[in-house]
Amino acid sequence: MRNVTFTCPECAKYNQLKEIMVNAICISDIFDISIRDGVAGCSFGEPSIDDGTVDHYECGYCGYTLKIESVVVNNPEKLALWFEEIRKKGKKEEETA
Repeated sequence: MRNVTFTCPECAKYNQLKEIMVNAICISDIFDISIRDGVAGCSFGEPSIDDGTVDHYECGYCGYTLKIESVVVNNPEKLALWFEEIRKKGKKEEETA
């Protein structure tokens, strides 16, 4: 296993990759509840996500959707392949420089 760093090919910012899911059940613990003017305000803990399907991965800064040859990256296996393709592309650019 190796760690990778996401750098957006569109905006060049890094470490802000988001996983967008559909049909997911998200469960959060509520720690504090305060009532103000008849409205409850809540403090939440880290959510637990059950079920659901990955729709796509995107840059958290610019919204760039990850794709491999125009196919949307929508599962962890494709995400690993996307990072491998980026690594190979970077090596080819270094070799031609």
